[in-house]
Amino acid sequence: MVQTPDKMLNRVTAWQKAVVREAVIRPLAFEKKLSAAERFAACRELGLKATRFYQLLGQFRRKPVTSSLLDETPGPKKGRRLLLSEQEDAVGCAIQEIYCRRERPTITAVHDHVRFICRQRNISAPSWKAVKVRIDRSDQRKLAKAREGASVARQQYVPVVDEY
Repeated sequence: MVQTPDKMLNRVTAWQKAVVREAVIRPLAFEKKLSAAERFAACRELGLKATRFYQLLGQFRRKPVTSSLLDETPGPKKGRRLLLSEQEDAVGCAIQEIYCRRERPTITAVHDHVRFICRQRNISAPSWKAVKVRIDRSDQRKLAKAREGASVARQQYVPVVDEY
């Protein structure tokens, strides 16, 4: 069985790393000009390149607390939507018009229709993966009812009431 790393352990090690960084950066943070020897010694002690050292130094100068030296996870926040509202509307229209059919069209067919709608509206088309995510996030019960019929949707999504 694969064990996942403990999230609290990761947070503790990240905080310890920030504390070590603060011990090195705090004395240097409020000096007007750093000498090359000071910068080199700090970079060597922290195991950082000069550009990352200056990023951390700038963050600490703006907000002189230990938490400003924590590493941030790259990329957008989880669950954030990156599409424009016009693109979201185009995807929603394509899902209703194309995907909710008895013929069970593919996600590629929906994406092609989204590209057609976006071309008509003069906006850039979202990727295939973005369309798939929107389909996966839509109400699966309604999709099953539209694509396979009410009885199949009822069999799949209505809880079974029975006794032992």
